[in-house]
Amino acid sequence: IEALFEYKTLTYPIKEAIGKPSLIGGAIESYDIDRKSALERELIEELNEEARGILIKYFRENGELIDGVIHSENGRQSKSYVYKAKIESEEAWQIVKRAQSVEGNLRVLPLEEVLLKMT
Repeated sequence: IEALFEYKTLTYPIKEAIGKPSLIGGAIESYDIDRKSALERELIEELNEEARGILIKYFRENGELIDGVIHSENGRQSKSYVYKAKIESEEAWQIVKRAQSVEGNLRVLPLEEVLLKMT
């Protein structure tokens, strides 16, 4: 399984996250209906239009929660919910692999490799 990860750049405010693989996403805000709506909002905020449209489409079609990962940031623990969605079109996946992020540099990595590093 390949997955899209973000490496935060030097301008990212949480210094501990700079240069490390991170999941695309963020906090669940009070106005988010649920975790899934929070994920969609984060994709809209962080990715270019074409890539986020593809990810949201497939997330709605076949996305499912695979795990909750507990990690530490700024001395406090938080939980990230990890979802998977199969991108059924190779052309669509290639577009996602070339995506641009507003918060960092994107890379496609084997999911298992990064999850092991995050725990």
